[in-house]
Amino acid sequence: MDESNLANLNKVKPKGSRAQIKLFGSYDPQGDKIIRDPYYGGQSGFDRNFAQVTRCTQAFLDELGHKQ
Repeated sequence: MDESNLANLNKVKPKGSRAQIKLFGSYDPQGDKIIRDPYYGGQSGFDRNFAQVTRCTQAFLDELGHKQ
């Protein structure tokens, strides 16, 4: 998902909704908001993707109060 997808989702979000729609990458402590498709990056692309998703997951859980 990228900024364009995010904008489209916010357009169809029901009026008055308190839901927040965010890019999962917005939780990346390294600041890389877009989680890139690793398909064309070879093994290193998958390694980078896995590392980023792991960072984002931990930061998301930390925000929810599930610190490990």
